[in-house]
Amino acid sequence: MPDIMVLHDFDNPYLSGNYAFRRGLKLIVYALSKKIPLLRRWVKDIYSETYSNCKTLAALDKLLGLDSKFGLKAEVLEAFPGLDKELAEMGFHIHKHAHISRDDVRWEPPLNVEKEAWFFDQNFHRSREIPGHVRWAVFHADYPYLLPTYIDFLLQARAIGRV
Repeated sequence: MPDIMVLHDFDNPYLSGNYAFRRGLKLIVYALSKKIPLLRRWVKDIYSETYSNCKTLAALDKLLGLDSKFGLKAEVLEAFPGLDKELAEMGFHIHKHAHISRDDVRWEPPLNVEKEAWFFDQNFHRSREIPGHVRWAVFHADYPYLLPTYIDFLLQARAIGRV
C-alpha cells in the first residue's frame, strides 16, 4: 500500500464569485498592462501562466515517458530565458522556430510537421477525434485552457496505442 494517498477535494461545483471578480479585474489590468507596462507588477502571475503551462505539459510528458518536442519562438526565449535549458535538462528536444508567413514555419533543427497538424489542439478540442493519418499532435503551451483537452488526448491516444 502506498504511504501517500492523494485526495482531490471538490467542495463547490462552480468558481466562487469573489474569485471570478478578482480574476476578472486582474485580466482587465493585464489587458491594460500591454499598453501601460507600469501595471505589470500587479499581474505577474498572469504573465507567467504560459510558462507554467509549458512546464506542466513537460512534467506530464516526462511522467508518461513521451518523447515530446518543444518548439520555442524567439519571443518566448526572450520572455523566459533559460526555458530551453530547463526543458532540455528534462530530456526534451528543443526546436527553435519562426513563422515566416501563414503557410511557412521554419524549425531549427528541422522538423517535418504537416500543416494540418498545426491546429491539432483546437481541432481535437472540438471533435475529440484523433485522425488515423495524423503523425503530429501539436498542442500549444500558450493555450493553458486546453490542458484538460491535452489530458483527454493522452488518455484516448494511450488507449488506442498511438503514444
